[in-house]
Amino acid sequence: MVMFNHTKIIIPDDSSPDGCASSMWGSYMGNGKQHEFYCKSCHRYIQVKFPRWDKTLNKKWYANDILNKIFRCPGCINSNFIEVN
Repeated sequence: MVMFNHTKIIIPDDSSPDGCASSMWGSYMGNGKQHEFYCKSCHRYIQVKFPRWDKTLNKKWYANDILNKIFRCPGCINSNFIEVN
């Protein structure tokens, strides 16, 4: 039997554990909008604001980068997303 877990994971504006270390999702840069994605692997919704800044790569990420399998789901570590809104 398969159980679906339709919980929502909200990625904070700065997902760094201590505010200075880099993190997978980077920091929200402002002047963007909130996006919602659905992980087809673990059946969770991910709510996140873009654009985001990656300190390690010195790069700006946009919402379409999630669909290009750049980011991993914090619930199951897969990259199997569809955009909801």
